[in-house]
Amino acid sequence: MEFLQSLDFEQIVIGITAIVGAASLISQAITKITKVTPNTKDDEYAGKIAKAIGYIQYILDRVAANPKANEARK
Repeated sequence: MEFLQSLDFEQIVIGITAIVGAASLISQAITKITKVTPNTKDDEYAGKIAKAIGYIQYILDRVAANPKANEARK
């Protein structure tokens, strides 16, 4: 438990971002593999995984207060 107590907020956010980024890469690889296979059931699962990761990324963007692309500086 001492390890968790020594972490500050910035380290936690960096860790979460790294995990979500890795999950995104894995999801992209799974999606490419499922497009090659003849089975459509795996396509459904890959789509659900990609949707969930997209939702988590959206939440992280809102928490980070990142503006939308059209609201960013021009």
